Amino acid sequence: MHMNYCSKIFATYLRSNGIKQEIIDLLQGRIPKSIFVRHYYRPDLDSLESETV
Repeated sequence: MHMNYCSKIFATYLRSNGIKQEIIDLLQGRIPKSIFVRHYYRPDLDSLESETV
């Protein structure tokens, strides 16, 4: 099994459960070229977790 297939399944699962696209990208190690996201965006994962529950 190829690992990129597993990451697609994981991303689809997260998205279908209401996780924001930016958080999925950060969890999977994809960092956009935006200066803001690379250097300044630090989501509070605890508050994000409580939003989805």
